[in-house]
Amino acid sequence: MRHKVALVLSALFAFYLLFGTVSAGTVTLTGTCQNLIRNNTLQFGLSNSGNDSAFTMLLTPMLKGAKSVGNYTIPSLGPNGNDTLLIRLSNVTAKGTYTDYILVSYQQGGTYFTSSFPCLLDFGNHTTSQLYVNTNQTFVGKLLKVNVTVFNGASGSITANLSLIMPPGIALSSNAVESITVYNFSKAQATFLISPPSGSQSYSAAAVVDYEKQGLHYSSFSIFTISGPTSGGRYSLIVIALAGFGAVIVLVIALILFAAVRKKKQGKAEKPKSN
Repeated sequence: MRHKVALVLSALFAFYLLFGTVSAGTVTLTGTCQNLIRNNTLQFGLSNSGNDSAFTMLLTPMLKGAKSVGNYTIPSLGPNGNDTLLIRLSNVTAKGTYTDYILVSYQQGGTYFTSSFPCLLDFGNHTTSQLYVNTNQTFVGKLLKVNVTVFNGASGSITANLSLIMPPGIALSSNAVESITVYNFSKAQATFLISPPSGSQSYSAAAVVDYEKQGLHYSSFSIFTISGPTSGGRYSLIVIALAGFGAVIVLVIALILFAAVRKKKQGKAEKPKSN
């Protein structure tokens, strides 16, 4: 009986090594904004669709033509949790539609992360940009090359500023802002070089194009992901290899115990009965 219990425990331990070690908690945040600014108030919602909790969350609005009033924090946001904050604004000079963003820093376990969430915000007047943004990424050595294509759907040419929204700590190896002129029904392209993170973490970023027309602001953006060339792959392979090695050791121990039990049973079966 004792040997059977040992076999069961060995099997459970092997299962834990194969599956428990590989799976790790994740925090997956999604930020949403109410587009229209009412009464100098920005409404921002945050949800967590991951299976781990985020703690000590600090929200920092990054706004053009306005300033946020006060500090905004969320103590914790668990799996499938959500929260909504009303961010008060002052010194509002913005007129039209802007691409602003909210920086969210948080703690998961003993590690700190920062995510950025772009928002298309209407200050007084809603404007519809005639510039449409598209991105694609390729690696050039250790640098991430972000190719941005801007299409002009208007009947006249438009001169605009093209920039990137990125979390702090990620280095940009080229100009932060590009001035582009896009002719009617044509495309313009620009390239940004980014030093990607060295770990397995991925970050959300955005390419933003802004321009002014008749005293109103126009804006549009496209979201893309920044990650290392081997993001997640190398770490996962190492973990799986270690888990597999541990499982093999446990399996060998289990086979030895099984052989011992079988040999003991055979010994009892072969033992002659006493008269």
